[in-house]
Amino acid sequence: MEKRLGKNTITPYDYAFGMNEVCTALQKIKNHTVYEKISKVLGEHSVEYALLHTTKLLKENTQSNIVSNIFDTLTLPVICKSESNNIGNRIVNFSCLNSLFTYVNKSRDGNFKAITKMAKNDSINRMHYTCIDVFKKGSKIDLVVYESACLQGIASAGPDYGVKYLRNVLKDQFTKGKIKPENIRVGVIEMGIQNSPSDCAIFSVSTAKNLYKNTETSELMFSKLNNRGEKFTLFYNSSAKNTIIDPKSVKQCIDLHPLFLKHATSKSGIMLTNAKDKKINKKGETLQQRIVGNYQLRDGLIYSNSIEVKREIYLHRINERNS
Repeated sequence: MEKRLGKNTITPYDYAFGMNEVCTALQKIKNHTVYEKISKVLGEHSVEYALLHTTKLLKENTQSNIVSNIFDTLTLPVICKSESNNIGNRIVNFSCLNSLFTYVNKSRDGNFKAITKMAKNDSINRMHYTCIDVFKKGSKIDLVVYESACLQGIASAGPDYGVKYLRNVLKDQFTKGKIKPENIRVGVIEMGIQNSPSDCAIFSVSTAKNLYKNTETSELMFSKLNNRGEKFTLFYNSSAKNTIIDPKSVKQCIDLHPLFLKHATSKSGIMLTNAKDKKINKKGETLQQRIVGNYQLRDGLIYSNSIEVKREIYLHRINERNS
């Protein structure tokens, strides 16, 4: 195994596609403890390849791609563990929504952040992730889904795709009696920050960390949940004003803390928010300045590569701990 996958005999590209079937197999593991053990080994072995690929794309000013997606799937378990240790709070990776609900049903009371593939365990070709803020007390469960993607009305990606699978898995939970509809409340927030096709996993990790940094946002959104069962409470951040589809006007507009918007790939959405001129770091940068400071020109388009840099930082952190 080591000889065949030795770092001097295979490129990150070949390694990623060679491991693609492994990603599929991971999603089929129903026992979360087993998943964690296996994915930890695979993740640690994949980090160096993922870092080489990420650094190469940044140096070449090339957008994240399908190879990045594969590496994110392989390394997310160890990224979540690393960043959990970094901030001293719980961020848990799940291979599918079924695994998330199994874990929640068995878990103790309290709050944690889930980085979850928005798919059923038999939807093996899906690679879309979100951050889900989870609060459990007794039989009562509250979930707030933080959806970074801007895509709308697409069957295979974006908010509509994720919500569809979430509803399907919830129906299964209700039918099997694992959760009662009256015991669960779900909110979905369209953040309007991701215009890139392959960065949802890293956006989700960043969002999870920011929810721990800014606990007021977490508490506020849980307090806004007023529907139970299959009827979700729907929100959109003001940065998504021009991209949401809301023909029945049921989505509530909110203004997230600027921390949640600093990796936005486009400035155009941020200009719609009340947070664009707020300072977000010790340097005194405003949100708008932070995004513009990471602007790159690619194929005639200008957008921020901040989230791509963040991927490299996460991978570097693991690599340094393993060295």
